[in-house]
Amino acid sequence: MTDYWSIVAMTVLITIASGVLLWGIDLCCRHEVAMLEQRARNGEANGLRGGNQGLSFHERENGR
Repeated sequence: MTDYWSIVAMTVLITIASGVLLWGIDLCCRHEVAMLEQRARNGEANGLRGGNQGLSFHERENGR
């Protein structure tokens, strides 16, 4: 019976840890996209995009 509860506890622990890890990765990605958008708005962007273009996914929908 102890083995059963150990497996259940490990499954719950791994599920929670995976969720926290995915949440952290999502948070970091959102922060990075926000920083890139801010740099683009401030005219500091380099590479293929011009400085006056934002990186927002919804730019075309809003008519900007």
